[in-house]
Amino acid sequence: GEKKSIRTNVEDRLLGMQEKWVETVDYSQFSRLYVEESETLLYNYVEQGPVIVDQQLGYIKWALETMRERIFDRVEKLVSGQRKEDMCMWWLGHIDFKVRLFLELIGYKLHLESHDYIDQRPDDEDGILKNLALISQILNPQDDDGIGGQARSFISGVKNEVYNVIDQFLEEVKQLFLIEFGKTPEEMDIDEVKKMVEKERRGEGEKRKRRWGNE
Repeated sequence: GEKKSIRTNVEDRLLGMQEKWVETVDYSQFSRLYVEESETLLYNYVEQGPVIVDQQLGYIKWALETMRERIFDRVEKLVSGQRKEDMCMWWLGHIDFKVRLFLELIGYKLHLESHDYIDQRPDDEDGILKNLALISQILNPQDDDGIGGQARSFISGVKNEVYNVIDQFLEEVKQLFLIEFGKTPEEMDIDEVKKMVEKERRGEGEKRKRRWGNE
């Protein structure tokens, strides 16, 4: 038979519930006013049910279209290399911020950095010497309990933060390969990868965009 829409199915089920209630209710057990009010409430429920379904279906459709656009945008950024470039810029900025924060916390004076100590005498020689002492402590492999140990713990934490983002990127690449080729990067040989790159250069990206846009 003809396939019914979700709205029609819901409407039919609600009407069936209404008819069953009308057929089985024992009117002798309730006042007429109660029965009439119940029938009115049930009728309104049946009338409003399909409207609510339409509203929910509209929301679901919007959510799916939004998700689809986001997925397509992520795929395009992966293929174009924009995603990798964004990630590289992020980790450079993240590492720079974290290093500066750590150095300030241990008392390193960043404002004393200069590229011209040979020709220009520093204003704060004591501060320069303290900075040098801190660097020596950081680089001391035997300083486990002091600043050297703190530095190694800090580096380990930042590495984990960066590699978590890299792992997420690699998972996105893996999903892209599965979508486009039905294989993971590990399952493809170098010749297949070269062919993929050549196709991309010849405009396969536009074909992908049209295909994704029409699905």
